[in-house]
Amino acid sequence: MTIQDVGSLGEVVAAIATVATLGYLGLGIRQNTESVRLSTELELSKLVVDFHARVTGQPELLRIWDAAADPSSLAPEDIRRFRWLVAEWFLIYDGQYDFYRKGHISEESWQPKIDSCIGLLKTPIIADWWDKRQAPLSGEFRGYIDSIRDSTDHSWEHQVIGSMSNEPT
Repeated sequence: MTIQDVGSLGEVVAAIATVATLGYLGLGIRQNTESVRLSTELELSKLVVDFHARVTGQPELLRIWDAAADPSSLAPEDIRRFRWLVAEWFLIYDGQYDFYRKGHISEESWQPKIDSCIGLLKTPIIADWWDKRQAPLSGEFRGYIDSIRDSTDHSWEHQVIGSMSNEPT
């Protein structure tokens, strides 16, 4: 075996090692991407749970949320507080929309959550708030919501939380 043969054999071994290394790195990147996606979905769920805990943990906020299904029973300051609650709800999703667009939140996880936003827009007081563009939401998120608001069927609607908390577990 000549030096040239040994050199050729070394090149083949190096090529195989390079392909194996690239495969290993690709697997690591895929696992990291999945980890980031799951972490982002968990954070979104945590934000939603925190919102619900705050509303259901404060009787005054719960009363306002529940009464908004029929806003004629709300005083002007209650309507203002309700609109801020709704703004907070939409801001949670506005902040997560970019993660969804970049694939860090799966369609399977995103769809039921965004359905809640679309469902809320069926409530006249919320639809009015949305149409007046009163919240500091990104243009991309507004465009996304507007594009799916009327074009898809969303069965979720404004929930009266107080009545749900009395159900047997």
